[in-house]
Amino acid sequence: MHLTNLAWTITHEDIRAATGAKDVLLLNDFEALARSLPLLADHDLRQVGGQAPVRHATKAVLGPGTGLGVAGLAWSSAGWMPVAGEGGHVTFSAQTSEELAILERLRSGTSFVSTERLLSGPGLGMLHAILSDRAEPPLPAPAVTARALAGTDPAARKALDLFVAWLGRFAGDLALVYGARGGVCLGGGIAPGIADVLAAGPFRAAFEDKGRLRPYVASIPVYVITAPDAGLRGAAQALAADAQAIDRLRACE
Repeated sequence: MHLTNLAWTITHEDIRAATGAKDVLLLNDFEALARSLPLLADHDLRQVGGQAPVRHATKAVLGPGTGLGVAGLAWSSAGWMPVAGEGGHVTFSAQTSEELAILERLRSGTSFVSTERLLSGPGLGMLHAILSDRAEPPLPAPAVTARALAGTDPAARKALDLFVAWLGRFAGDLALVYGARGGVCLGGGIAPGIADVLAAGPFRAAFEDKGRLRPYVASIPVYVITAPDAGLRGAAQALAADAQAIDRLRACE
């Protein structure tokens, strides 16, 4: 397995050799996060608009961090089933002249700009660099966020507001793609730290701005996952399910 945003290649054999483990399960991080959703309690979540989730309706989870992770969770006769994907790599869609100008800056030297290119930690730093005409290397996302929240850097505030609006737009797109009336959850490394901005900023308006489908998405709740161990809970659930499947196979041998 080669990681998209890190120069790492991992194989089952490497992990077995390093740990001595007999059985190894490699899991996409957002598939693990999707698996955690039924395990989360009210205190693990902060709701950002919408109404109550529809029982057993499909859920979606996404989140910017090193990249932009996406997964779904669908109900079946076997219980909740994760739907892993690479939704963060879809084409970035500009809607305004300002966004088109930013897109043109990003298109320099490349023919394709993914949504992840902007909705990620590196993307927030790059956006700030574009808006401030910063010649030096882009600031890390925590520094941009800190400047924005402190009110000391207008370009940082503008970058954060655009980032939040684009995140809302993308989350609303996923709500439509998955039919996620069970709720849309925001995880990753950035969303929990800007939960107040997501609740009070342009996120929800962008989420619901879907033309004739506005009434459909208006009722869908969005949650910020505040539990720091949510991904580990989902990974543990996946490991338990995998171990049960292995035991069943071995029992048939």
